Amino acid sequence: FVAINYLFGLLIDRARQRGRRGGLAFACAVATNLGLLGFFKYANFLVDNLNPVLPVLGLAPIDIGRVHLPIGISFFTFQALSYIIDLYRNETTVQRSLLNFALYKALFPQLIAGPIVRYRDVAREIERRTVSLHDFASGVQRFIIGLGKKVLIANVMGRAADTIFATPAETLPATLAWTGAIASRGNSNCRCPGLFGGRGMAAHGRPDDARHRLQPFHPQNTADAPVRQT
Repeated sequence: FVAINYLFGLLIDRARQRGRRGGLAFACAVATNLGLLGFFKYANFLVDNLNPVLPVLGLAPIDIGRVHLPIGISFFTFQALSYIIDLYRNETTVQRSLLNFALYKALFPQLIAGPIVRYRDVAREIERRTVSLHDFASGVQRFIIGLGKKVLIANVMGRAADTIFATPAETLPATLAWTGAIASRGNSNCRCPGLFGGRGMAAHGRPDDARHRLQPFHPQNTADAPVRQT
């Protein structure tokens, strides 16, 4: 994924330098990314549904083994597409360093949970990154707080809610049902800030910039949480 999209970016930029829009390279990049995403997500589904029909048509069943879905492939793919689309629209400049492009694509903490970070929003930090002890300490602090919210509060309340909701409805007292609802809401309220606030801010290393980008995902109150998490 990294090398393919890096090369497509260079091809689009080369076409631009020759006075063309780079439409062919752009179309190939989109088709390749979506094709790979579709293969990993739907290959097993298609094979499982086609194999019962193929013998009726006189064709041999398809055997490709089990295709395992890579972690975060949807975020990974659409983040790559955001770079390709911005480059095609001339809204950002091409990244000529494979190492820097790989850094952008492989920022694991935000990659598996989102939000999708557009290249143009972090290009300056990748190209001219400054790290100070204060920023690093702030990032570690936010990481620990976010991790604590996720592990110590969200996970515990989530397990409690799952246990309560597994109880048959006809035997579930009203007080216990309310306890499950409160636990479920507490899980959602603490899980999202834990993911975005802890891992995301610490990963970027610039807590102030990251906090500004991720602030829309922080609920202001209980009623506001479902709106911001959808």
